[in-house]
Amino acid sequence: MRWVQRAIDEKQFAELRKEKLHPIFATLLSNRNFSVVRNKRDIQGLLESGLSQLEDPANITGMSEVAEVLSDVRNKTAIIFGDYDVDGVVSSYMLRRLLYEAGAKTVNVFLPTRSIDGYGLNNNSVKRFLSLLKIQYDFVIALDCGVSSYFQIEEIRKAQSQAKICVIDHHIPDYRYISRNADALCNFHLGSGNPYCTTGLIYQLSRIMSRRMLIDTGKLLPYAALGTIADVCELTNSNRVIVKNGLNELVNCYDQGMMALLKEARVNAGDCDEEDVAFKIAPMINASGRLKLASYVFKLLITNDPEEAQALAKELVSLNEKRKRIQANMFKQAVEIVDPQMGGRSSIIAYHEEWDPGIVGIVASKLMERYNVPVICLGQSDGKIKGSARSMNEINVKEILDSCSQLFYKHGGHKKAAGVTMNPERMDDAWEVFDTAVQEYCKTNDIQEPATLYDIELDRKMIDRMSQDMCERISRLGPFGQSNPKPVFLMKNAICTEVRPWKSGKGGFVTFDHLNMTVFGFGEDVDTLFGRELDILLSTTKSFLDEERWALRIVDSRDAQ
Repeated sequence: MRWVQRAIDEKQFAELRKEKLHPIFATLLSNRNFSVVRNKRDIQGLLESGLSQLEDPANITGMSEVAEVLSDVRNKTAIIFGDYDVDGVVSSYMLRRLLYEAGAKTVNVFLPTRSIDGYGLNNNSVKRFLSLLKIQYDFVIALDCGVSSYFQIEEIRKAQSQAKICVIDHHIPDYRYISRNADALCNFHLGSGNPYCTTGLIYQLSRIMSRRMLIDTGKLLPYAALGTIADVCELTNSNRVIVKNGLNELVNCYDQGMMALLKEARVNAGDCDEEDVAFKIAPMINASGRLKLASYVFKLLITNDPEEAQALAKELVSLNEKRKRIQANMFKQAVEIVDPQMGGRSSIIAYHEEWDPGIVGIVASKLMERYNVPVICLGQSDGKIKGSARSMNEINVKEILDSCSQLFYKHGGHKKAAGVTMNPERMDDAWEVFDTAVQEYCKTNDIQEPATLYDIELDRKMIDRMSQDMCERISRLGPFGQSNPKPVFLMKNAICTEVRPWKSGKGGFVTFDHLNMTVFGFGEDVDTLFGRELDILLSTTKSFLDEERWALRIVDSRDAQ
């Protein structure tokens, strides 16, 4: 894949260099969404990212209306209709906790089962939901779903005639079925607000409710950070503030469930970063919803019993290991299916009737990383062909799915990820139609072939200064993620003087001339780097070695050009 340097804001870069800012930092600030940073005072504000920099929750469309309705919850009953992924389960826990703090008498939670109910408020899930309700509730809150559920809201209203119905959802709405019949509907797509996930919205709800009553918003902050990272939200503006402060607040979180989760994930609360959440904690939580019941995670979060918490956390570890084995086998099969058919295609549709629809989303992400094209990966459940779509860079997969909606019974989601239920009669031509839609989208939006992006080419002076201290300073621009990617540096004409492969055969430590930091690379072919003069792309990461905090990871390499 070609390498392309990220474009910078030339004017902003010049202003920062006038302030005597190091070229690396001037570059990183002027090629991301930090346009307000023009001088050292602005930089200090960015680095601190205090909670005072959060968006006013009243600016989020529908948030004030939801807060108004729920402010009357004291001594009343409520039930939450959540979701089975990290964002859905954790936000359900947060809202339950928030409503109890607001004085609610009873707060129950319904979490759909992926294999039985499917996603969100659909006819099947609402029917089962209502069949389980034994009392009339004062409040029904649809969480992480429901923005496009007009008819399902009507069914809930008929069955729960005295209830006030709220919807708090961050998914892109289908304007044909907007849930305008809810008593309050919060969704920033319908007006204004930062692009939060649902945990972020609940944290903002806690802030606006704290203006009327005594609410400890700080205890919800680590959970908001957890969901924001797991849902791959844009880590800029308010989301960045939530994650930065939420991760810092983890060390003060003494909830039994969270402590057990961190212990089993082998994550130190005082040193947890976005990668720990994305690659260690979130997969454990998601494994429950993918393979079993999301209620396992919910029980873990609400328990006050340390022994029960530990047992539930260990169960999540076991489920995640099972998920990894299934995923690895599915990915291997997917590559065998896709490879012979790729040709010059701009997309992938991969389907196997025995694949678990709960895991195809991860396989879709792996296929996307391997082939650098948008992917739909499908399995079968209860006779229905269901799956997930994934996309990268600036390609909006939700818009593409909208443009070929004839392929699906239903679909919905985000720019980068979506869920689909296929029309089986269209399976024969689905890949061709989807591929045409992807090509048309790229042509219309002038999107070039995929590229690996890097931030700056390191000259000899920069290479000499690359150190533990430099990496520590770079890390303060984080947390890194969507829209604030981890910095990538280009080092040209680097001679590989040593390779120490790991016993696992999955990578090794690599030494380059003139570079004094620990470098490692993943992959079985890392030993082929020895003795070659290379151009390499490097990113900073936590070190594996006890005596140092930071190391450099090889993102990509090629013979020197």
